[in-house]
Amino acid sequence: MKCTFEVLCFCIALLCLASSSFADIYKWQDEQGKWHFGDTPPENSMVLPIEVAPSNVVPGTTKSSNWLIKPVKSGARKTVTMYSTSWCGYCRQAREYFQHNKIPFIERDIEKSAKAYKEFNRKYGGGGVPLLVVADRTMRGWAAPRFVAFYAPR
Repeated sequence: MKCTFEVLCFCIALLCLASSSFADIYKWQDEQGKWHFGDTPPENSMVLPIEVAPSNVVPGTTKSSNWLIKPVKSGARKTVTMYSTSWCGYCRQAREYFQHNKIPFIERDIEKSAKAYKEFNRKYGGGGVPLLVVADRTMRGWAAPRFVAFYAPR
């Protein structure tokens, strides 16, 4: 019975600590012009609330503004070949980006296809995934803003 009570107290303490992490953050300037940040602003100051983005949002995902891409006429869109693996998080982000923006792409998993693996290594020198290929140009890694510049018509 004592052990159960201790576990219950521990769980309640954890809940109390977790709820305090959702506090608001404020920004204010003191009389000397110095800026301060905190969760409890002074009473007689002009206070600005600060919006804090969740730390688990990865750029290039649906929760990011990086989904925007300049419209390209559908006939002018070139197909992207992406060398990837099933476990690669950046490959998943790129795949979601292509699907969201209706960008034609071919995915070649280098762990499931011996042919894709050989081509990835011989033709492009191996390295990390994702490797994106459009015509004769390549882009290694994934970042939506970089891809927008890479994919833009020349």
